[in-house]
Amino acid sequence: MTQLSDLLKPPTPNEDAEQQYLSRSSVYNYLNGISTISNASKTNNADFNTLGPGGLTPTTQTDGDNHEFMSQWFVVGAGVATYTLTPTVYPANSGIISASPYFVHAVISGYLGTGLYFYQRQLNTLRLYQSSYITMTVNATNNGSNTIKMRAAINSFYNPSSNLTLGAAIFLKPGENTVSSTLSLLNIRNQTVGSGSYTEFRLLFDDLGTTHAANIDFHAIKAEFGTISTPLY
Repeated sequence: MTQLSDLLKPPTPNEDAEQQYLSRSSVYNYLNGISTISNASKTNNADFNTLGPGGLTPTTQTDGDNHEFMSQWFVVGAGVATYTLTPTVYPANSGIISASPYFVHAVISGYLGTGLYFYQRQLNTLRLYQSSYITMTVNATNNGSNTIKMRAAINSFYNPSSNLTLGAAIFLKPGENTVSSTLSLLNIRNQTVGSGSYTEFRLLFDDLGTTHAANIDFHAIKAEFGTISTPLY
């Protein structure tokens, strides 16, 4: 069996064409080999493997803000949009690669582009994430015909102050998408940090297009250390 270490060979002076080809092939095989390596997800229940307290019952705007639609995932935006978030069982022949039995089917309408987001809050984690690059990756299927603009964000709540770090816009084109955004978090050395501090991972709905509506299947929302997105296994 080939090990990755076997593929790393230092270049030699005056390589001929065949040696250069073998060297480049070795580099390609090494990089291709590490493309399936996965960093640990820092978002819990990233693939919605665990249902929330409501089980398979849909969440709507009538449930209000901060409602838990899947275990450890909450929604804000009851006053700015009409939505239905339905925990859904994957069909047996689904082409989505996932170890989870479930995904979240989101139907949104009447949204003008501010105030609707999903979040997960992790208490007493400011020291863990400070001074770090965090990459957030969304795997989702846009069932509509419009491109949906979204944005990853991390809210560091120091108590009483906070800092919201916004990522660059990410776009869900029609069909299945895997898109990511890297965020740089501040050091907390000079911050006053009170009890109940937390880190909050957010996925913001920025723009649903001219229809102000969307139909999306969310398969995973992953956060990981570093500037590169890796698969969720």
